[in-house]
Amino acid sequence: MATRTAIMYTGSLLSSAFGGLVGAGIEYGLDGARGLHSWQWLFLIEGTVTVVVSLGSIFVLPDFPSNTAWLTAEERALAIHRLHAHSGSVDEERGPLLEGLKMAALDYKVWLLTLIVILKTSAGAVTQFIPTFVNTFHFSRVQTLLMTAPPFIFAAIVALVVSVSSDKLGERCLHLIVPLAFALIGFIIAAITESLAPRYFSLFLALGGVYGCYDITYAWMSSTIPRPIEKRSSAFAIANMVGNIAQVYSPYMYPKSSGPRYLPAMIANSGFVMVSIVCCAILYLCLRRENEILEAAQMHGQDEEDARSDVSKSRLQERVVSVEAMDSGFRYML
Repeated sequence: MATRTAIMYTGSLLSSAFGGLVGAGIEYGLDGARGLHSWQWLFLIEGTVTVVVSLGSIFVLPDFPSNTAWLTAEERALAIHRLHAHSGSVDEERGPLLEGLKMAALDYKVWLLTLIVILKTSAGAVTQFIPTFVNTFHFSRVQTLLMTAPPFIFAAIVALVVSVSSDKLGERCLHLIVPLAFALIGFIIAAITESLAPRYFSLFLALGGVYGCYDITYAWMSSTIPRPIEKRSSAFAIANMVGNIAQVYSPYMYPKSSGPRYLPAMIANSGFVMVSIVCCAILYLCLRRENEILEAAQMHGQDEEDARSDVSKSRLQERVVSVEAMDSGFRYML
């Protein structure tokens, strides 16, 4: 799951990298061509490609194994079986969407993961100001655009490596905490020095740390909130909605007056990352406790109600996918 999510999110990182390279080429060769500025050419070229690919994706992207036209019957059966093995249940029949939203809104795990998302998005907003940050090195516009690419490429590589490792080891928490620790070091370096080499190196640590594990958060959410579908969909919607609030206030963290060190932003980013690490540790401890409850219930042949007699049936349905999931050995990934 983490690897597949990483492949999707590295598209954003690589687009930022190649956006800088394409921007440098357009700035060098097309600025003023046919009476258009370089930024106008950039909008035309990148916008056209985006629209064409987006329209084509309508016919390619699947919805659910049972209704994906380009899968054979055998492939559909295999995909559904993998879902069953992953979460301990298969619930292709859709229930009330509002009920799923309510379940997600009342689940503490959803809000812990959402908090991690918004904190990482807040720290990751530094990507929007990489050209401004690199511009403080006082290179030409073309050189500045070229220098923005390597940190994004490095972050994409880190994301793939971390995700593959996370899937292979079946572990999420450390694969979040370790990259975030490197991001913290990067923000601290950027805050304490104005030397070119250390500050440029800090971009690699910051981007590689924050975005190198960005997809792990969503993979962890997917395995933590596997079923029902309505609850999982609502959980992702909540995380994305709340997480993108960071885009509202993050631009105000980088006023020109705070350059070239942008000390307030780097201090804030360090704080965001540290709190993210704490949230990851808390979620790990909570899920480990949930697994202990499941383990005890399965060992003693209890059902969900016996496992937590003081918890209502509806609360138990939020904690565990189903009795079938418990019997099949479902455990939360840590």
